[in-house]
Amino acid sequence: MLMSESIEYRRLHAPREDGSTLIEPPLSDVGALLDANVLRHAAYDYDLQGRSLRELAHAARADLLHQARDYTAEYRDVDPPDDAAEPVLLAGHQPQLFHPGVWFK
Repeated sequence: MLMSESIEYRRLHAPREDGSTLIEPPLSDVGALLDANVLRHAAYDYDLQGRSLRELAHAARADLLHQARDYTAEYRDVDPPDDAAEPVLLAGHQPQLFHPGVWFK
């Protein structure tokens, strides 16, 4: 995030009604947010000890995809990751399978 950008904090509450969901940001906003992130990423032109932020982000993405595939391949057959520039979405803060938020995802 750039220094000129600010973070907006909002208090969120889980719905009390049975079967209700809290989805933040709303699914209707996801496409625009992804597009904005792609544009923001394209503008990264920082030098970090001789490597560009864009180069480091690309290497981190490739490592993430390969490690995710290797982990998943331990319990099911999966194709090798496609290193295309498709978005990678990560969600949640408790990835254990017994966590109800994971059941929803």
